[in-house]
Amino acid sequence: MTTFFHRSMIETHVLRLLCRGHREQVQGGMIGWQFDDPRDLLRQIDLLQGYMNGLYVQLELSAATGKRVSQEVTQLIKCSLQ
Repeated sequence: MTTFFHRSMIETHVLRLLCRGHREQVQGGMIGWQFDDPRDLLRQIDLLQGYMNGLYVQLELSAATGKRVSQEVTQLIKCSLQ
């Protein structure tokens, strides 16, 4: 579980560096991050996925391995944005 949390936090930080946004207070005194433009966020995710797919080709990964890794990264991004 720690590894998942750590990787999820890395994904969130990368997206926060790539996309404009701001901190905002959420319930219980917690601080959250709100992306200013969801379309920019989607463009950056698509761009990162494209680079990742190019890397799969360069590393000559099988289609099954590439698909599995892509699904895992997608899941991490979804969890990071909840």
